[in-house]
Amino acid sequence: MSSAPTVHVVASARTSLLAGLEQRLEGHAHVQQHAGLPSPKTVRSTDILVIDLDDAAESPDAATLLPLLTRLEVWLVAGERAVSPGWLDAVRWPGVKLTHGEGGVDGVATALLRRIAGPSGTEIAALVLAREPGLVEVAPMVRVLCERAWEVRHPRQLAAALATRLTTVKRTLVGLGFERVEHFMTYVRWVAFEQIMAAHRLRAPLASRLAGITDLSNLRRQLSRARRGSAKALRRLKAG
Repeated sequence: MSSAPTVHVVASARTSLLAGLEQRLEGHAHVQQHAGLPSPKTVRSTDILVIDLDDAAESPDAATLLPLLTRLEVWLVAGERAVSPGWLDAVRWPGVKLTHGEGGVDGVATALLRRIAGPSGTEIAALVLAREPGLVEVAPMVRVLCERAWEVRHPRQLAAALATRLTTVKRTLVGLGFERVEHFMTYVRWVAFEQIMAAHRLRAPLASRLAGITDLSNLRRQLSRARRGSAKALRRLKAG
């Protein structure tokens, strides 16, 4: 699974906005051009739709735009042209952000990059440890899971990332009340997700990606199993 989102840019030609976003977001997001609004079926919840208002029609196609708002964020980028009343009405819809492009294309790209990248793994680990001081004695494990969220998916990968044996990881976590390494990994991802949402007010799909969560519903089921199987550990932790 690729965790990189796609930035869908609506522009009839290769505008300076499109070119600038391609350059600045390289390595962080895929940038895809559309002459018109894309179909909701072609976008993911972690994607962002950017509409270049200098290159857009005077009024949005509400029948096409409204279904997109339930799927992803929409950024309206105003440049040299005055924003039409139709697009100003659209700004009132939930999920729509209007930016006047302060700082030019670079300013828009910087704001998008900050939104896409979110907090760093180091920042997320600090949030988790602040929420759960009972995990401080296994802080290196927490940091690995947060800083390498998409690389470390299984207990053996966690042990390898720590340059230690899996039996050592298991023994340490059992000492904290975790009967399985998977229970610990699930719990850290869940706390990371909650803290990202609370501290940075990000949408659930982006917070999930930053926490290394592929399927939020499945993680909730795993968390339920962890609460039963490692009840001792979770009772002693503040968020358990």
